[in-house]
Amino acid sequence: MLEAAGWEPREREDGETVWKNPATGLLHPQGQAAAMVREGADPEGPEPGLKD
Repeated sequence: MLEAAGWEPREREDGETVWKNPATGLLHPQGQAAAMVREGADPEGPEPGLKD
């Protein structure tokens, strides 16, 4: 679902996968990214501690 919406997976140093929003370039945890895609929401800002 996320890839179909244009989001790109990124692996953090701790091995967790986060997703890059194609509209903003911000990274989000998978659950949050999926909710954003389902709801059609745009983020207001980056998730603390996540960088590309």
